[in-house]
Amino acid sequence: MLALVRPLAAEEDTKRAIERLAHAEVKTSLDAMGTSFRKAGAVRAAIGATKWELFQGVTALTDERAAAAQGLIGQLREALSHDEYAIALQSRLTKVEGDAIRLLTPPKSEPPPPPPPTPPRGRKVIGRTDKKGVSARQAVVLLAELQDKLTTDADLTLDLSWTLYRDAGEE
Repeated sequence: MLALVRPLAAEEDTKRAIERLAHAEVKTSLDAMGTSFRKAGAVRAAIGATKWELFQGVTALTDERAAAAQGLIGQLREALSHDEYAIALQSRLTKVEGDAIRLLTPPKSEPPPPPPPTPPRGRKVIGRTDKKGVSARQAVVLLAELQDKLTTDADLTLDLSWTLYRDAGEE
């Protein structure tokens, strides 16, 4: 559009401007040209508001996010290489920019497990374990071992904490 409109705007002779327009090489549809012309201001603002540094960061990724980064850069190139009629640049830049932020944001890690409780003063911990996903058969064995230790040494005391659950797929 700019290549077509700029020389026409500079032409002072109306007849020559019409001739120039009639002989202009148009490489796209009139609909595409009209859309580009109408949205030129919004497209310019979107390009100016885009945080291009994000994409520099995305292109530098070499870890497990590299494939996603390449896909994101591909989307950006596609949007920039098509006219506004084919791909609305402003909305695509907003989407790709948000994807870049999510890609560059480190994943939330789970907090470390709390440290084991400190035994009350004057007590010595003899043993401690934390077993997860224990079956009924394994629980019987563990409880038998605990019973054996408690009956063998009358001075031992047991703190017990447990969670009973069923996998969601078995309901």
